[in-house]
Amino acid sequence: MPDLPEHLRQALAGRYDLEAVVGRGGMATVYRAREVKHGRTVAVKVLRSDLGELIGPDRFLREIEIAARLMHPHILPLYDSGRASGPVGGTDGDVLYYVMPYVADESLRGLLSRIRLMDRDGAVEIIRRLASALDYAHASGILHRDIKPENILLPGGQAVLTDFGIAKAVSSAAEPANLTRTGIALGTPGYMSPEQAAGLVDLTRATDVYSLGVVAYEMLVGGLPRTWVTPDLLAAGRFLEAAPDHRALLNRLPPGTERALVRALALRSEQRYPAAGEFAQALANPETVGMPAVPLPAVAREPAWPPAGTTSAAPPARTSATAPTTTPGFLGAPTRIVVERIVPGLLPSDEHEYLFDEIRAALGHEGYGTASHQTLIWTARKPKKLVSAFDFEQMWESAQDEGPNIAVRIFARHGQTRIQLEQRLGETAGGIFGGIWGGAGGGGTAVLLGVGIPLGASVLVIPGAALVLGGTYAISRVIFRSVVATKARILEDLADRLAEQCAEAVGR
Repeated sequence: MPDLPEHLRQALAGRYDLEAVVGRGGMATVYRAREVKHGRTVAVKVLRSDLGELIGPDRFLREIEIAARLMHPHILPLYDSGRASGPVGGTDGDVLYYVMPYVADESLRGLLSRIRLMDRDGAVEIIRRLASALDYAHASGILHRDIKPENILLPGGQAVLTDFGIAKAVSSAAEPANLTRTGIALGTPGYMSPEQAAGLVDLTRATDVYSLGVVAYEMLVGGLPRTWVTPDLLAAGRFLEAAPDHRALLNRLPPGTERALVRALALRSEQRYPAAGEFAQALANPETVGMPAVPLPAVAREPAWPPAGTTSAAPPARTSATAPTTTPGFLGAPTRIVVERIVPGLLPSDEHEYLFDEIRAALGHEGYGTASHQTLIWTARKPKKLVSAFDFEQMWESAQDEGPNIAVRIFARHGQTRIQLEQRLGETAGGIFGGIWGGAGGGGTAVLLGVGIPLGASVLVIPGAALVLGGTYAISRVIFRSVVATKARILEDLADRLAEQCAEAVGR
């Protein structure tokens, strides 16, 4: 069999007998195989050799292990992962692979290629099931990042998301710039959110909501959206520039369905549904769109394919999470955001390097870090002088104006590992309040001084000028609070990922 590398067959002998190549993608080749121990048919996915070298075996397998904990009826589980050493495919070194159930049924892409359009009830049911899987994964701190019909399988009439493992492992273990140099992109054009297409690394669950919205649009309309949903389209609740064939189909949908699609596809991530389940609920009940959404009921978390014959891993340590806190300042505007997580157990000091990598990848900045014994401190700003003691405030005060104003501290004390993230908002507040007030304040001052108005009449416009300035203040507060909420979500997502890694390290 020329398509089956002999060395890979030998490396997997005794565990998996390769039978055929069933797919090739940008990141992996998929083989149908028989698992020797249990006699079941599985899919073995082998990463591209250059991608495997870029990520590194230890880091990839570590991330895959985290993703393997996802157990949900609408997520295809991971059975196994490992490495095969030697010259596979003409290259030397480790070849990384992971194993999933083999699903012979077609994907959503195959179904849409045959029927093009789905009836509304069928499409809504698929979105509901996928949304429950996404909400579960998001609660575990894992994004999919590549939701598309090819990654949605339909075994026995169900809807199952696949490839959570590869998305999590590659995005966490490899720098985006390095991926670009290899020609590998996480995400698929047409399904990627605007922020993902722009190459941002601080993605949130909103990026998966966007991709799920594209899939829903394709099932209901028969094609992909052709424009970004700008704030104007969002306010209108309609795809104003939809092609005539798309418009005819959109008009046949129940009222409110189009508005739900528009919100899921909003250009700005904070304007989308905060959870996939809320989007699914809006599609299922379009007459309630615009009203508070009723969350979907909790789903059972038993796996659709329990890995028979395997021993269960010990459950991860429970993480104590608190809501982000803000410190009020001038005119009630917050001056800083603080997010904290607590993980039972003491973090080994040899894990600091991995945590530094996670912080840099999440914040998109190289940053400056220091670690000693069981304390780690990282700041995006270069200290003016060497900090001799591990003092969080001293590290802050010694930072120059370079990069985002964010600091992270992780320390193990008294049987616990505490994770603290802090972002100071002085520059953000100054930019928003100063910029808006600068424009409106100048106009208000001109009125107050009676520019172009007779001196006697200037007294009459003072109340109007006061209203202008008051309205400016109100707008500034609304914009600033929206920005603060977005920054808080970014810090919370990073804190959750760090807590996940710490819990994993403590449990080993």
